[in-house]
Amino acid sequence: MIENNKEAAVWVALFGDSVVMMEERAGGAESRFNQLIDEHLKVQARALDDKGDYSSNREIVMYSTSRARGQGKIRLTSDYPAALIVFEKKLHAQLNRSATKTPALEVNAAFSSSDDDDSDSGLMIFN
Repeated sequence: MIENNKEAAVWVALFGDSVVMMEERAGGAESRFNQLIDEHLKVQARALDDKGDYSSNREIVMYSTSRARGQGKIRLTSDYPAALIVFEKKLHAQLNRSATKTPALEVNAAFSSSDDDDSDSGLMIFN
């Protein structure tokens, strides 16, 4: 049985260390999902038809297993399938990168001033 099932249009921001989803509301935005990109973020993507990874009918399910931050689950779909596919690929790349980092490497990367750093730590926003 699915409980607390709500549908909302959200803005999605993918940062270098987290993913945030905000819903526009009268008087301001409300957070719908926010999670660090770490071992507590689980992501499952699937085509809702039989067209595979680049299907135009796709969904991404994200959930947090963190007891400290509260467990949550969200299903993300989009009227813009290319944006959803790019988001999925970037998120998986960041998840893979975070799984291989050690704290010492993170500190070195944070203070790196190299111009040849081609990491995907920028911000992606789409609605």
